[in-house]
Amino acid sequence: MFILQHISFFFLSYREEDEVEAKKSLLKHAVFDLMALLVLAIALIGMYLGAGALHFSSIGNAAQAVTSLGSPYQDWARLSLFMVIFYVFSRLRAFPFCFFRDTVPLFLPRAGVLHVICQVFSILFIFGVALTKCFSSLIDIWGNLLFYGGFLSLVWASLTLLFQDDIRKFLSSIVLFYGGMVLMCISVGNTNGLNAALFYSVLFLVNAATLIYFLINVSINDMNISSLSQISGLGQKHPATAIILAVCLLSLASVPPFSGFWTTLYVLKELIFKGWIYVAIILLCIVLSSFQYFHVMRLLYFSRGYNQLDLTESWKSTWLVVPIFLTFFFLFHKHIIAFISIVTNSSWSS
Repeated sequence: MFILQHISFFFLSYREEDEVEAKKSLLKHAVFDLMALLVLAIALIGMYLGAGALHFSSIGNAAQAVTSLGSPYQDWARLSLFMVIFYVFSRLRAFPFCFFRDTVPLFLPRAGVLHVICQVFSILFIFGVALTKCFSSLIDIWGNLLFYGGFLSLVWASLTLLFQDDIRKFLSSIVLFYGGMVLMCISVGNTNGLNAALFYSVLFLVNAATLIYFLINVSINDMNISSLSQISGLGQKHPATAIILAVCLLSLASVPPFSGFWTTLYVLKELIFKGWIYVAIILLCIVLSSFQYFHVMRLLYFSRGYNQLDLTESWKSTWLVVPIFLTFFFLFHKHIIAFISIVTNSSWSS
């Protein structure tokens, strides 16, 4: 995932008009992720010293043994655990890394879809299972770290999302909001929490990919847009496109009956045991972030002025698929949950 992500950035950076800034952003992302990979490599060495192998079952057995029996590798196990958590936080750009790093590369949107997909699947399926299965005996440590890190990420994202006009920062806040929800789901420490994280990720990928795909295919005077205000009046000239974006925004705002409502409800059901105060604050953050989504919808339909936006022909392929999927998601969401449960249970038993 790391190699695929950065090779694509390398080639796509040369297609940007400002090559110097693109290369700087590429180098910054590569150095940051290489540091995270170095930490992960040290963690894997520690796991290998304690387990003698690097598959889930042996690491899980060794981690439980060193914590219960107090072997000389106990410090290695704890150090490896914190290094894995460091890597998870850094890849999701979650709190406190959100203060030091942009979540989305400078040369988004061209590499944005691949970036988001790599970021999601390099964390959830691998490290979600690794933490919940291999380090279940240390859940009191990493569970609280993930929960409060995700909680602070959620609060910070909902505040920075308000009145945001820059598209890159707008998408960064959305990704940070998603990262907070995922971290809190994984902190549950069982298959139900991992199911909730994967279920939430499916809809996040659909919404994020649709928004980024729109940015790829829209332009003003042959230049990609850089601010939300530039899409003012889109509903007057391109009503079908405005409907697609409106459905995505309503889904991100967790408005029923759209898909975001069902995924958010499923996540909150898994987090209730953390306390009603936290759930109430999470709901408040969702409401705060929804103000920005409704602000964008106001720009689409109720703005007085509008820009001459040009759309490519390839965008037309999403006119029917995305709105139908997000609007009528409630009809088949149970089947998606069942499929995700089968995947996580099979990986859990392996």
